[in-house]
Amino acid sequence: MDNSINPNERRVYREREVVQYDANGAPIQAPANYVDPSPVVDARATHADYGDARVDNYRKAYVDEYGNVMEREEQVVDDSYTRRLNVLDRTKQIIYFLTGALELLLALRFIFRALGADPNNGIVNFIYNLSNPFVIAFNGIFSDQRITTNSILEISTLLAMALYAILAWIVIAALNAFLTPNPSSRQVFTKTRRRQ
Repeated sequence: MDNSINPNERRVYREREVVQYDANGAPIQAPANYVDPSPVVDARATHADYGDARVDNYRKAYVDEYGNVMEREEQVVDDSYTRRLNVLDRTKQIIYFLTGALELLLALRFIFRALGADPNNGIVNFIYNLSNPFVIAFNGIFSDQRITTNSILEISTLLAMALYAILAWIVIAALNAFLTPNPSSRQVFTKTRRRQ
């Protein structure tokens, strides 16, 4: 029987003992001159603070079940400044979406009124009823101009569209002014190393 170790055979490390198996799954003995490559544990952890961001680096070297020295490195970045900016950005996107939907609704109302769309039609009636609460506050500021018997140039709708767009712009500007976080200039560097 050949006592040399085939590198293709499966090896399982149990603490510092190497157990090898042949093709039939039976354990085989290592030769007398065989030196056991014990599992090497080299763990390093580094930490750095860049302003509000914390960066953790983890590096670990070990011997796998086939005797190969493996190294694994992981970097974890946690930036509270970016997290706050993401929340602010999401809030602004929601405001833009709601304002855009309202502007589209009011634009459809204006076009339907200007073209004299039949108010008894289901879609036209739905748009009129849905947009009416947003326009009713602006009725009477300017008199709406009648173009034809059915067509009306509704100035109140145009005024509502302009004022809602300006209001959304003011809200976004206020969010940017009051809620945008200031990046910190504090930096801390820490290194920790452990060897076994």
